[in-house]
Formats: sequence, C-alpha cells, structure tokens
Amino acid sequence: MIPITLWGWSNTSNTMAIRRQLMTLQTGNKYHMPVIYELPKQTIALISVTMQQQIFEAKGRPNIHVIFLHPSFRTSDLKSISDSFSSIIRAAAFHTKTFVIFCDATGCYPDNGRTVTTPGQVNSTLRHITTQYPLNSLYVDLQQIICTNDWTRHFNLRTAGQVKLGQAIVRAVQGTTGEVFQYG
Repeated sequence: MIPITLWGWSNTSNTMAIRRQLMTLQTGNKYHMPVIYELPKQTIALISVTMQQQIFEAKGRPNIHVIFLHPSFRTSDLKSISDSFSSIIRAAAFHTKTFVIFCDATGCYPDNGRTVTTPGQVNSTLRHITTQYPLNSLYVDLQQIICTNDWTRHFNLRTAGQVKLGQAIVRAVQGTTGEVFQYG
C-alpha cells in the first residue's frame, strides 16, 4: 500500500470530516490512510526541509505528499514560496516514485490587508513548477471549490469545507497514474 501524507492542516484536533472522505482511498487496498501533519507557525523554508526529509526517508519506495496551501501562505513572499516548493518537487523528481499534489486554497478567502502575495501569483507560480515536473506533481486549484463560508472565524475549515477538500484530494490521488510508482 502506498503511504500518503497531508501537509498543511491547521488544526489536527478537528479532522473527522476530512478523514471520512479520505477513508475512501483505502477501499482498493492501494493506499494507506493519509497521515495528517499540522504545520506550526514556522518559516516556509523550514517546512520545506521537513517535507524533503520525509521524501528522502522513503528511500525510493512509492509515496504521495499532498500539500494543502492555506490562505495564510499569502503572508509569505513569492520568492520563498517558489524556492521552497521547487526544492520539494526536485526532491520528488530525484526519488522517482514520489508524487506531490498541491491543493491551493490561497484564493478561497478574501484579502485581509496583511498579505504579501496575491492568490494569482501563488497560482501562477505553482502551475509553472508543476508543469516542469508533470510525472511527479499535480496542481489542484480549490478557489472555485472552497468558499469563504467554509471557514470559521478562527481560520479553520468547517465540516463542509473539509468534505470539499477531502473529495478534491481523493480525486487527485485516484487520478495519479500507476506508471509513476512503477518505473525507476
């Protein structure tokens, strides 16, 4: 079974709705139930290093990393976003059986006036990165799927938002071609 890691969750104590959606991945005995990692308030470069370490620890075994880009990523500058996520994709490409899925929710919440980048800039950067490595990455734009009402005032996803995110992740993972995990 292929392990899946979900990075970028903001509140690991409230995951029942998303876990229910992700359980459908286990029906064919192809994928493990995703491990959900809460990302503390760290720099994007440190988060990138942590993700790369886990990719290297897989030692060439098939694995999938789903990165949920919370709207708070807009407080990071575009260069650090580009550099960090490019290095993750390069690590995945080096370990040929690693697949990275970017679930971009940066445009799902209105600007609060404290952001450094726009959702369009993040969207364009991630699309560019994933088109350079199409065998190891996929970009999923959640702007039309998750809406403002799906967020709590504490900036966590409500149950309806978790269901939408879980369904998007399941579609993306199930759409991953088997050839990615067989060559190398």
